[in-house]
Amino acid sequence: MAGGTSIPVLVGVKDGRALIRPIGPCTLVACDLLGPTLEGFRRPDTTDMYFDLSQADTIDSTFTGMLLGLLTGRKGPATPAVHLIRPTPRVVDALEQMHVLRLFDVCDSMPGTPDELNPLTTRPGDLAKLRDLVIDAHKDLIEADPRNAATFGRVVSGLENERRDRPVNP
Repeated sequence: MAGGTSIPVLVGVKDGRALIRPIGPCTLVACDLLGPTLEGFRRPDTTDMYFDLSQADTIDSTFTGMLLGLLTGRKGPATPAVHLIRPTPRVVDALEQMHVLRLFDVCDSMPGTPDELNPLTTRPGDLAKLRDLVIDAHKDLIEADPRNAATFGRVVSGLENERRDRPVNP
């Protein structure tokens, strides 16, 4: 994983609503950690996902693109509604710079907070999956607002070329 670092991510569920609370920077590392958990929430009995960003130091383009993929249902029709709880000023600024804050439901709290939040455990990253995640996340940013193409189009084309020319798991 990126630099071998990880951040704490707490997760809980109550009455079909999931609460995801990353603490620290919301980056590719957190996306890799969250991947299997978010996939598990893609079922009919999970109606909403609340991302509590009140303790998020920053948010990068990959994490933002991952949120957009959930929001737009790119992953499939069983994607629950996505809400952001009290994003920090730095996160709000970053989402505005990426022209996507307007797409999210920003709220003060989650109705019926889970009784228990469990930490996600670190797992080794799969380089091919991480590369695909970064490509998809940045495509979602560009699709959300064409102004993002100037900034993130090179990320997508560069990683797509790398995937073609140097497969990680041939």
